[in-house]
Amino acid sequence: MEQDSLKTRIGTALRAQRNHWGLSQERLAHRVGLTTRYIAGLERSEFNVTVDTLDELARILGVDPVALLNGELRDELPEQRDAPADANPVKRRSASSDARGSEPGKS
Repeated sequence: MEQDSLKTRIGTALRAQRNHWGLSQERLAHRVGLTTRYIAGLERSEFNVTVDTLDELARILGVDPVALLNGELRDELPEQRDAPADANPVKRRSASSDARGSEPGKS
């Protein structure tokens, strides 16, 4: 079995974390100061990413660059100073939906 290249792993992890936060390629590109085409190319493994760009992407997405390389998704919101203003994790539940017994007829 052939291992995925590092470029492929980075692209896959970048897309997964971006989607997890509910950010479009356009919004992420804007926040990092890159083009949408470049973000799309990174996600499709068409371009090589510099260490500085990877570090900035990870910072904007609220993850450690090593965690991003390992494909680890961050479920909890980063501290406010690091959180993308428009971050909205897809799998995150609201506080009201976490309350036990809040549904009628459930015990």
